Amino acid sequence: MAGEQDIGDLAALLADATVMLASDSGPRHLAQALGTPTVGIFWVGNAINAGPRGRALHRIQMSWVTQCPRCGADVTQVGWTAPHCGHDDTLIKGIAVADVVQDVLDLTATSLLLRGR
Repeated sequence: MAGEQDIGDLAALLADATVMLASDSGPRHLAQALGTPTVGIFWVGNAINAGPRGRALHRIQMSWVTQCPRCGADVTQVGWTAPHCGHDDTLIKGIAVADVVQDVLDLTATSLLLRGR
């Protein structure tokens, strides 16, 4: 369905979803705004600035990686005191799949109870 829906269709889909699992992205923020429980995958710098405030309906799994996996550059300083090193290696590789799955299961149970399903 990716790329086949307009924003209104996406909003309707997310509003009806039990839980949304996504990276720190526009659709995850839209789901949160609609009141849909979310599990978000965040890098530490983004979690501080853009993560959900509460844990009742939203969970985050966060990577604490602060150096480029390829060259060791301090990624916390990009845009402040250092340029981007040029590598696009993932900074969230260390997030445990089992922890993400558990958050999805926990929020699914909560969501179904709240919706009376």
